[in-house]
Amino acid sequence: GILLGGSRPYGRSEINTRVRELKPFYRGAKITLVGAITQNKALALMTLNGSLDGEAFKVFIDHFLLPQLWPGAVVVMDNLAVHQLASISSKIESVGASVIYLSPYSPDFNPIEMWWSQLKSFVLGFAPTTSSMIDTLLAVALDLINPEHLRNWESSLLLLYLHTARSAVCRKLARMPGGKFNVSCSTFSL
Repeated sequence: GILLGGSRPYGRSEINTRVRELKPFYRGAKITLVGAITQNKALALMTLNGSLDGEAFKVFIDHFLLPQLWPGAVVVMDNLAVHQLASISSKIESVGASVIYLSPYSPDFNPIEMWWSQLKSFVLGFAPTTSSMIDTLLAVALDLINPEHLRNWESSLLLLYLHTARSAVCRKLARMPGGKFNVSCSTFSL
C-alpha cells in the first residue's frame, strides 16, 4: 500500500553532495492497491482505503478482473491469505481461465512485485496527500508503463513457474510408493 503523505526514502544527487529535501512529517491513511498485469498492459487496478480483506478482494475479482479475463488466460497469484479463498479460484475458472499459485513468496521472481515497486516509487515521488492525488498519479503511471518492462517481468515469472512446477513433480515422485525414484529436489537452481 501507499501512505498518504509518504515520499521516497532515497534521492539522487551529484557526486560528493547530499540530497537536501524538505520532508515534513505527515502520516496519512493507508491506500491499498490491488492489480493484475499481462505481458502487454495493466489489466485491472483497484484502490481502497485500509487493508485488503477477503470481501475487498472478491470485489476486485468480480468487478475488475473477471470482465478482463478470457478463456485460456492464466492468473498467477502468490500465497497471500485472501488469494487462497476457495471462491476466488472457482470464479476465475468459471470464465475459462486457470489459476496457478506461486511457490512460497519470492519477490525477486514475482513480476507484479517489480511492477508495484516502480508504480509506488513513481507515486511517492510526488508525496500525495489525498486519495484523489493517488488515483490521478496511478492513471498517469499506467499510461507510462512500458510493455517491454512487462515482458521482462513475465520472463522472470516463467523461470519461477518452471522452478515451482519442477519442485511439485519432485515432491510427487518422492512420495510414490515402492521407492522407484531416487529424487533430490534440492538440485534445481535458477
